[in-house]
Amino acid sequence: MPNLQTTFTKHLIAHSYQLSFESNVEWSQFYAGGPEILEYWRKVADKYNVRRFMKFGHKCIEARWNEETSKWHVKLQRLETGEIIEDVADVFMTGIGALNEWRWPDIKGLKGFKGQLVHSANWDMSFDAKVSFCAMAVESDMLLTINRIRMSR
Repeated sequence: MPNLQTTFTKHLIAHSYQLSFESNVEWSQFYAGGPEILEYWRKVADKYNVRRFMKFGHKCIEARWNEETSKWHVKLQRLETGEIIEDVADVFMTGIGALNEWRWPDIKGLKGFKGQLVHSANWDMSFDAKVSFCAMAVESDMLLTINRIRMSR
């Protein structure tokens, strides 16, 4: 989320998005933005030459550990075609994150809102905050809070 400053940013602390064995001591700020975090992960992938093992545009629908062979048996679905692919691997790591299947919170009147809705899991890079304050809703299983945040210019 570009240029977002809020008391809720504790969830975007840069070092939380890095590997313990590949520390980055050059974050531009404590609360790094999405593009900088993405660049970190691109550099790590290039350094360890792991892109050749990555499957983009796929969804993992099953992963089973086989004790006898010490291998992962996985089923992936190609999102573009729906085709199911089965594979076996020594290492299995999904990169879906908690916001991969995001949804709008159940807030009364949200569907009738006339302004622009922006979700952190599907950020609209063309979003231009022309007002000083915006509303931000944070939802968990136990609590829904709405915070006023200042968008930097």
